[in-house]
Amino acid sequence: MGGIVTRYLLEKNSTLLSKKNIGLVLLTSPSRGSEWADRFGLLAALFKNKMANELSFNNPLLRDLDGRFLDLKDRNPPPFPVFEGVDLYEEKFIIPGFFRDKEIVVDSAKQTSYFGSGKIIGKSNHFTIAKPESRDSASHERLVEFYLGKYLSALALTATTVPKNIERRAIDILARDFIGGVNVGIDKCTTGPGILGNAFPCDAAPNIAEFKFNMNAAGNYRLDINYAAATSRPLNVSINSKPIFGGVAGETTGGWTNDFLKWVEIGKISFEVGDYVLRIDRNDVFPHIHSLRLVPVD
Repeated sequence: MGGIVTRYLLEKNSTLLSKKNIGLVLLTSPSRGSEWADRFGLLAALFKNKMANELSFNNPLLRDLDGRFLDLKDRNPPPFPVFEGVDLYEEKFIIPGFFRDKEIVVDSAKQTSYFGSGKIIGKSNHFTIAKPESRDSASHERLVEFYLGKYLSALALTATTVPKNIERRAIDILARDFIGGVNVGIDKCTTGPGILGNAFPCDAAPNIAEFKFNMNAAGNYRLDINYAAATSRPLNVSINSKPIFGGVAGETTGGWTNDFLKWVEIGKISFEVGDYVLRIDRNDVFPHIHSLRLVPVD
């Protein structure tokens, strides 16, 4: 509900806020409502609960706000000096195991993502996504990643003062967030969950995957990879089409399932501030890749 209210306030008061920089993190916000509100329609009517009715899927109020906020996002010139955000969604139902987690309260596939493709927060539900238990929780990491990356980069392109001495932080890249590739998919020919590997029909074929990330603090970083492999399947690594490492991560971890996932250090890379595309490739099938990480080093 908070995301709906915030979008309404921004659209309604865009003139008043025209000199403000806006960074918006929408956590499983039902931009077009939820079918679960429809399922409880009789109870909502019995108890005269207007909010439940207003959250019904595709109701006129939400459709109207959805359209007006999209118009605000597409306005030229932009309504605010900086207007960036990220849409994050839940992965599981609020009661573990119910409906085999095929049902969720807010389905990202049926919502409008205002800031590019929406991201799924692994193992989260409609409640836990907004209540990170620690700094290592995925939703908190995504928040920090957005602020230090996309938001501060946007600030740097304006006359706004950017905070100095930005602390270098590790950048986590989940395998399932790959932006393009060849003969690869998530949990296709692998045991999973969240594993990038060979795609159907699961035949031996070259595998390629690319990941996009933003580096907001220059310096040296160590690239690590988290994978499982019962047989040696070394990889090649490129940054912005420039080969960096060849034949790395070839050691075995003892098996193919997630129980055998292991972090392996690949090597050190020097970065300037900017956007990057990291590519991994192999002239055969990948090991079972879960994630990558860039760790600040001297």
